[in-house]
Amino acid sequence: MITALREATKSLWMWIILGVLALGFGLSFGLPSDAISLGQDPIVKVYGEPVRPHDYNYQWAAFNVTNYIRIPKQDKRMQEMMGLKEEVLDAVIERRVLAKAGEEMGLHVDIADAEDLTFEGHIIILGDTIDWLGGRKFNYERL
Repeated sequence: MITALREATKSLWMWIILGVLALGFGLSFGLPSDAISLGQDPIVKVYGEPVRPHDYNYQWAAFNVTNYIRIPKQDKRMQEMMGLKEEVLDAVIERRVLAKAGEEMGLHVDIADAEDLTFEGHIIILGDTIDWLGGRKFNYERL
């Protein structure tokens, strides 16, 4: 009986020592950066508003779909040399800055304005308006 009690006490002390070591390592090295998350971190903040990855990804997808700059999509090295990803991020930031400046000047854009632009077949990429339907009108029924 006493032998079993000694073994249990030894085992308990071993677990306590192991727990203290694990706690020490955990506190000294910290948690992984993605262990606790409350959604996606913003890429950057503009006037306190976050620019999230989906904002950037939308602009990048629109940039790639329209062939705005005529380089092969497979040529990642050329895209990197031209700084296309940075250019797209700059355009997203610039759009937010200009929108804020417009608000401060009293200018306002409605959703109807964006719908009219889309209906006319235009899309804005990197700050330029592009006629992406080739002069045709957008067909809401087909959508």
